[in-house]
Order: sequence, then structure tokens, then C-alpha cells
Amino acid sequence: MGRNIIDTCAIPTDCRSLSKEGGKVGAGENFVQIQTLQQLHHDDVVFNTKTKILSLDFFDTLVKRKRAESWIIREAFFTVNQQLSNPLTWEQFWLLREQAYAETGRTNGRFDAAQEVTLHTWYSALFRIAGCQSHDAVAARFCTLLENAERENLELNDGARKLLLKAREAGHRIILLSDTYYDDNAFAGFLSHLGISALIDAIYLSCELGLNKASGRLFHHVLRKEQIPASAFVHIGDNPNADIRQAQKNQITAIHLSPDQPDRQYSRDEQKQALIEFGRSNVAPLIAAFCRWLHANTPANVKLVFLARDGFLAYSAYQSLYPQANASYAYINRVVSNQLSVCALDKNTISFVLRRYRADGLSALVKAFGLFDSPFSAALTAFCEKNGFSMEHLLDEACSEKICGDGELKSTFASSLEVRRSQSIRYLENIFSPDTLECCLVDVGWRGSIFQSLAQQFPCIRSVRLLCLTEEPQRGLQGAVNTLDNPSLTQAMSEYRDILEWLMSEQVGAIKYIDGDCLPVFQPQENVSQWAKTTVQQGIREGIVGLKTEAESGREQTLSVTVEQWLSALKGCSPAFYAAIQSVDTEMGIDGKSQVSFADLLRNHGGSPKGGLVASQKAMEKQALIGQVLDLVDRLTDCRQLVLYGAGSGFNFILPFVKDRVAWIVDINRQLHGKYIDGILVKGTDSLEQATDTILVTVIGRKNQVAPFLVGVRADVLFLEDFL
Repeated sequence: MGRNIIDTCAIPTDCRSLSKEGGKVGAGENFVQIQTLQQLHHDDVVFNTKTKILSLDFFDTLVKRKRAESWIIREAFFTVNQQLSNPLTWEQFWLLREQAYAETGRTNGRFDAAQEVTLHTWYSALFRIAGCQSHDAVAARFCTLLENAERENLELNDGARKLLLKAREAGHRIILLSDTYYDDNAFAGFLSHLGISALIDAIYLSCELGLNKASGRLFHHVLRKEQIPASAFVHIGDNPNADIRQAQKNQITAIHLSPDQPDRQYSRDEQKQALIEFGRSNVAPLIAAFCRWLHANTPANVKLVFLARDGFLAYSAYQSLYPQANASYAYINRVVSNQLSVCALDKNTISFVLRRYRADGLSALVKAFGLFDSPFSAALTAFCEKNGFSMEHLLDEACSEKICGDGELKSTFASSLEVRRSQSIRYLENIFSPDTLECCLVDVGWRGSIFQSLAQQFPCIRSVRLLCLTEEPQRGLQGAVNTLDNPSLTQAMSEYRDILEWLMSEQVGAIKYIDGDCLPVFQPQENVSQWAKTTVQQGIREGIVGLKTEAESGREQTLSVTVEQWLSALKGCSPAFYAAIQSVDTEMGIDGKSQVSFADLLRNHGGSPKGGLVASQKAMEKQALIGQVLDLVDRLTDCRQLVLYGAGSGFNFILPFVKDRVAWIVDINRQLHGKYIDGILVKGTDSLEQATDTILVTVIGRKNQVAPFLVGVRADVLFLEDFL
């Protein structure tokens, strides 16, 4: 089908699978997993005396597309667009497509994901919103083009024809179930083109019936219509929720078609071209639009200071687009900010480190303040040896007491910090010189927290401008995309903050500290990250050059359109692009090791965790609603086994309310695994499958990142952000 339904359930873990030879592995009464349809040609799950009906999902199960659906939509758009009196840009069309879908999918004023609309209804609404007087006629032409192109674009999956023939020989009734926008007439054309019309006994389409598989209602309808028991019904599909979980909930045997590997491996050159094209077409317009916003909102006498590392490409683009502007690039990060804010190693400092760097343990006292290769790092190592700690030992109460009671260690910390602070200040004074009238800091996002500490030290720093601001705009703090003007776009960008920062950041590791020569010292980087980033940034630079010409001709795109385009591209990235970034992990702090890769962030297996994928607007609000938190606590009162996902600020907030019933903690940071926080063991994400009662996700605003690890869990899943 053309659009993914938001799934609310996941695959159960008690399943069995078929080997490539057709042998059975594992246990389970009504769930089978296969890699190809050929594996079913001799399988007794399908071919037995009990089975009367063989049901198949259509798209990505019975058939596959030769080209991605987005390509044929694009071709149909450009053909129809030439005939419009007021032509649309591709970006405008895509935005209107989303708006029209939301409008046509509403029932009694609310979006209803349990039903589907027809292709014509959807696009008729689109062209009506676009101002076309004959929107029905335009939609009819567009849908005809799309249906014809889709018909030519389809081919049977490997082993599909033989499976249908064997089912017919076995006397099975063969039906199709599809969550789709294509109607009966379109499907008649599809089946005729594929040469299988005579093999299909019935077709059940969500858009025709107003029911879909993803809600389970279509299965219920088919069972009543066909007048057979669920035990005589076998369904094959690729979607973990719509085809598997919902079938099982109706007691139907479900066969999950889930290839182990992609159809083919992508060469280095194919991956390179995919990265370049992504940077050129999807990231460059976003950065250029941000630069135009900066230029329009910055007085000529104000100096823009782009912060490393994330501001690197924005600075490069700004120089290219506005070569006469007053702008510079500075190696300033949270470490430098911490050096300006802390003086002594006391309980307040340890509390600060615990809040922000808990996973690093004792080594956080070095990392948070840039004290690598200093007398304090050596003194801390000796302290650990003396007291039987490791540098990874978490800063618990007993450890903190010993640190605060060690006068020599505290003195060494103060002297080492003073050296590093003075080095950083000398570096900063070269940028924010006394004769500078006014400076504005520029960064990607998200809260502008560095601004306050720097502004106290250097009064010329009076404002900060961010690409995306997740806090409410306030005096001196502005975001091109922000919660006040566009909350939905802000939270969508926040979901993908890691990949946005990676795409825009300089090709260096995290800044450890500023040395005595006023030069930054960096953490080393992995080669795979270097190659992928260098390649995608090559495309970004090429795109900026082209966009400079467009800007001079007045054809530039708006910022909101470029953000939507970037987000849309992330959701539909090419397999070659996906292959290129599958080994690039997200970063955590100075040198944290994450279990989440960028491929995890972008992965779309069709199934999503209980609770949904869309971050609520409440996740972006500053103040929690106490009553709702108490409702959550009450809801967890009778919980027999509570697992907390995430050990950050959300965890710190909720732990005092639920500590007595927490079985264990799950976090993606490998440095925490096997350690204890407040006496509770921290495990990796693989332990989620052991949870049997409730999982509370305490990570705020990152449902897309958490999603892959919650597919298949047996426990109920709650998100803390939904109660804030």
C-alpha cells in the first residue's frame, strides 16, 4: 500500500519460523515467520485439511514494486501540474498531500486511523485545498495516471504464482486483504496485468469497506462474511501489526513474510551517490533557508558566532551566501560552559555531574570539565586505586562522601580547572574582544543553555539564534522553528535531532578541551562515520552552490517547506542511503557509546510500539501537570513488575515515586550496563523482551528512537511524556 498506518501493537515473541529449506524451528500455534514465499510451497500450515481459506496481503507480500511509490507519484504530479492554471511546486504538493490526508481521514472532527479513504477522495481534497476549481476532474486525471503507472510497476513476488496454484489445487479459497487507497476497479486492473485474476476468489479493501487490518476490524468483518471459523483461516503478510498481531487477536494463523536481508547489497559507489543526493536535495535547502532567516533577523552591526561542531555547515553556507556579513566560527561546547560555571569540587558540583553525566561514573569529573591529561585526572586515578573504585564507578552517595572528604583531590581539581578555564577564556577573548559591540550565538538547537553562562562572562553576547528551539522563545533566545509558531514541526525535528546534528557538524570528534595554544583538542572518530559524513556533506556543499543561484533569482524555498521536505526524505530514504548509514551510531556526550544507530532512527518495519510513534506536544512543554503525573503513579500502584527505560532527567524525576516497584532499568548507553543506580540494576535493550507487566519509557521526545526496541515486547508500554 502507499502509506503506512500507525501501528499500535507489536509481534509476539513466542513464534516459530521456517528455514530456507522449509523446516520448522521453535514453537507457537498461530504464528510462522518466513523469508520467502517459496518456503510455503510444501508447508503443512497452509496445505492441510483444516485450512479452507488462504488470505494474502497485497503490496509487499503477494507483489513487489519495481520502483518506489514516491517516484510514480512524482511523475503523475509533474504531468498534471503542467495543466494547472496555478502550478504547484513539488514541495507544496507534498505538504498539501499530508494536509488533505488528515482532512479526509477525520470522523466527527477527529482523525480515525481505523479506516481508510479512496485515492480519488484524498487527491480531490488536495486539489481543492490548492484552489483548483475543477478539483474532482483534476483528481480523476491524476488518479488515472497513478493507477496506470502502479499497474505497470507491480510484479509478483518470488514464489507467489506457484503458491496460488498449489492453494487452488488444494481446494483453498484464495482472498486478498489490503489496507489501501486503490479501489476495486484499480485492483481488477492490477490482477489482470499480473495474470492472476482467475486465481483470486475475493478482495477486501480498506478504502471500500471503511475498515482496515491495522485496527483488526477488517479481519473480524471477513470472518463473518466468509462464514468460517478462524481455525480454518491462514493469513500471510509483511506488516507486524496489521498482518500479524491483528490476525492473531482474531485467532487467525498468521504467517509473517520478513526477509532476513535486503534483496541485494549496495556497492560503495551506489551508497556514495545516495548520500550525495540526500545532502544536495534534502539537507542543503534546509541549511540555506536557515541562513536566509538568520540574515533577515540579524542587524548589520551584530556579529554572528556559529558554535562548533554543529554549526559548521551553517557557517560555511552563510559565508557562501553572504560573503560580506560579519560572522565567525568558534569551538565552544558544554565543556567550556561548564568550566565557566563551576569553581570547586563540592556537593553542588557532584550533583550537577550526576544530573548530566550519570552514565560516565567517576570519569565524568574529568570529561565534564575538560580535565583530560591534567593533574586532576592522575589524582582521580590514584583516588580510585586507593578506594577500590574504577573510573566507571557510578557516583553513589558513599563515593561522593569520600570525594568531598578528600582535601588533596579537591585542591587538585580546583587548580586543574583554573588552568583549563584560563585557557578557554583566552580563546574566547580572541572571539569576543572588548571592542565588539554585539554578538549573537548561532547553533542548531535545542534550548540555548550555553548562552547564559557565556553571556555572564562576555556582556557583548546578547542573543542566540537556533535552527530549532524546543523551549518557549524568550528575550534574546529565538528559533527559526519553535514551539510557539509551529509546535508540530518543532517536535518532529526534535525526534531526529541526532541525525540533524550529525549532518551539519564538522568532521571532527567532540571537543575535549582548549589547550595552552588556544587550540581545540578533539576526541577521535570512527572511519565509517567519517566516510559517510564527508560524502553527504559533499552533496550539501554542491546543493548550497546551486541554491545560491536560486536565491539570486528569487526562487528560494521557505524554511517550513525545506524542513517538511527534509523530514519527508528521512521517512522515505532510499535503501542505498540506509545501507550507507547503518553502521553510524548516534553520539552520547564526549565519548559515550550508544546502542542506537542512525539506521535505527530511520528504520520502518511497519510495526511500531504500543503507544504510537508521534511525540506529543506535551513532551515539549516546560512544566509538568502534577495531576497527570499523580494519575500515572496511581496507575502503577498495582504493577507487579515495572521496568524503566532511560536513565536521564525523566528517570530522575519519576524514580522517587516508583522506586519500590522497579525491577530493573534499561538504557542504550553501554557504559551503564551491569551497574546499579540507587540499588537498581541497569541492563541493555535486549532485556526488554523479559518484561512481562509494564515498561515506562522515561525518555522525553524520542519515541522514534525508542521505537525499534519496543517491537515485540509482551509488557504494556507507557510513555512518561504522555503524562506531562
